[in-house]
Amino acid sequence: MTGEKPKPSEDPRQVYARIVTSHIQFARVARATVNLIWAELFGVGIVDPPFGFHLARYGANVKPPALWTPQTIHAELLDALAEDFRAHHYDLRYLIRLMATSSTYQLSHRVDAPWKPQYAGYFARRLVRHLPAEMVWDALSQSTGVFAEMNSGDFGDKVKYVMQTVSPEDIDPKVRGLLGYFGLDDRGLGAKSLGSSTVQASLLLNSDLAKQKLGVREKGRLHALLSAEPPKTNAEIVEDLFLAALSRFPSKGESAFAQRLLAEHHEQGAEDLLWVLVNKPEFILNY
Repeated sequence: MTGEKPKPSEDPRQVYARIVTSHIQFARVARATVNLIWAELFGVGIVDPPFGFHLARYGANVKPPALWTPQTIHAELLDALAEDFRAHHYDLRYLIRLMATSSTYQLSHRVDAPWKPQYAGYFARRLVRHLPAEMVWDALSQSTGVFAEMNSGDFGDKVKYVMQTVSPEDIDPKVRGLLGYFGLDDRGLGAKSLGSSTVQASLLLNSDLAKQKLGVREKGRLHALLSAEPPKTNAEIVEDLFLAALSRFPSKGESAFAQRLLAEHHEQGAEDLLWVLVNKPEFILNY
């Protein structure tokens, strides 16, 4: 690419890596990487779909063919982020931190003024979307404390989170089928989707796979809370379940209602409370 060759004292692989990552062609890969991370955090890419770059329509001053429009109004932003990413040696932690601490990422999904569709292209508010399919199952497992071992590739490694698997083939077929309704990307036939549907809601409400996690089972969260020594108060159980499922404390009204539910029905009440929490919109939606 550049005519450069390694010196006798240099490791050819290290030289090759330096040449590739400093070449202008790789800068385009940096731009694509930045766009993918942006899409993962914001729900939509600066260029969207993220794999749909069209160079005839991309650029701050591009003049696309007749009847076409520029692909994004933020080409300068994406190029600046890509150059910054490159200047920081393609550090993904740095890139994610930069985006997550930005005022754009921290916007509320609520706006005070009337909303117009054309505002969406300016990332003028946070896009409300459901969690990716893998995270839905992992959040359900984490909140209930009920896990199942899964393969992670072909080398015998066992993991308990879908996010740790190598491919959809590592996931139990029944779980994979359920997550297909949440937009699981099978990396072959289907594309990842963050769209919502009534089927998704019905699966969290009624599917056997979800119900199996929400019962009082040994090694699960409910079993640990209800059999703790010394015994936990109903208020402590309620607080623990809210934090596990929704990552927040209950309001006074929520706490009073939930404590009354546990006082009247205890084990069944605890199951019902956890079922309610994982079926609240805030469990599956990313605000």
